[in-house]
Amino acid sequence: MPTSVDADLVVQTGEVVNPAITSWRGDEYFLYSAITRPGNSGGPIVAHDGRVLGIVAHEALYKGQSGNPFYRGVPAHTVVTALEGFGLGDLAKLEDWT
Repeated sequence: MPTSVDADLVVQTGEVVNPAITSWRGDEYFLYSAITRPGNSGGPIVAHDGRVLGIVAHEALYKGQSGNPFYRGVPAHTVVTALEGFGLGDLAKLEDWT
């Protein structure tokens, strides 16, 4: 019987379709088009060059929308800021590309 250790890696391709949106509560997200399945929340969203862009949040299907939904990702800078707030800032660093 297969175990979770035997699970295959599944990668979905897509693109960032909106780099910055804000929810009605003031939370920052970005929208992307790669298919996300239940259980993917909290997983990394990785660019083609290996940079972690953020983490999977949830589907963004809006009232009256039909067809394929977009998905919300929590930006990496938000994750790092949260870690710093918990005193765990040494767990992740943002790359300075300047």
